[in-house]
Amino acid sequence: MSFTNSSTAAGVHIPAKRNRTPKTASNSDSADERPFTTLRRNEDTGLQTPPPSSPTRPFPTNTESPSGSTPSIHPPAVSPPVGLAPGRQLRVIYLQNIRERYPDLDVSNFSDFDILTLAGIPYNGTLDSIHEWLAHKFRVAAEFVGSTERITATSKDTLDMIADFTGLKPEQNDPGVKLCAIAGSDYLMRLWPGSTEAREWCLDFIHSATREPVNSPFTFKLWIVPPSTVGYSSGPWQPAEAHRVYSLENRFGIRTKDITRGAEKFVLNDGQSYMFWRPAPYQSVQFTVPSRPLPVTVNNPNLVPVVSFE
Repeated sequence: MSFTNSSTAAGVHIPAKRNRTPKTASNSDSADERPFTTLRRNEDTGLQTPPPSSPTRPFPTNTESPSGSTPSIHPPAVSPPVGLAPGRQLRVIYLQNIRERYPDLDVSNFSDFDILTLAGIPYNGTLDSIHEWLAHKFRVAAEFVGSTERITATSKDTLDMIADFTGLKPEQNDPGVKLCAIAGSDYLMRLWPGSTEAREWCLDFIHSATREPVNSPFTFKLWIVPPSTVGYSSGPWQPAEAHRVYSLENRFGIRTKDITRGAEKFVLNDGQSYMFWRPAPYQSVQFTVPSRPLPVTVNNPNLVPVVSFE
């Protein structure tokens, strides 16, 4: 079984974590889901700022929610490693999340502070009151920080950052999307790149006619095939033993039947082979996720100066 390049339409959903075995059994496949923000947030002001060290794979906090994720944050001036696709601006990701949650809300005149606040703090009021709520948050933040200019500048700097993420569903005509038909069904498997640093990809299912994403359309199981079984060399990010893969949502404790329509996804690894199992009379198949090139400095360590500790 192989995937072919294709451009498709899809709904937007933001979350991701590393592939780990879930504690509870589930009806479907998975990986982890990384909640929405890796930015530190002052809950009183709503103002988000980057963490001190911007870790590559930060641990989730109790302020995170299973609606989305932004694993690794980089200043926009930093170029992506050679051979790796760049990430996406946080402003774009956050606006997509807001449009998904509030489809009737006009965000064309939103300030950067408004975007950052509404994307990171739950709002339970009406759309008519949302501007008043945002204005209140801004006044509180201004009083806390002591400078409206600083709040505006910090909001802009934050949203200008580039995120290397996993879990966001692909946009229409995304050139990175690959498709594979599922025999005996009206569905396709869809594969698209996730975080380059974590060597992750995402997989979901779409209807072959409408191209709309769907959650587990039939009974199946997704299993990792160990490198030793198929005779290929593995990377350090690839598990050495066979185990079942569960959906990102399952791994965050969301039951398959409770997952938002079309939001389900599975996190896979670069160069890893998988077994897509279906009960008889259907044929189970195997496929291998593409491998993206490593940064040039990883492939050619002699190009990097050597330092020593004393």
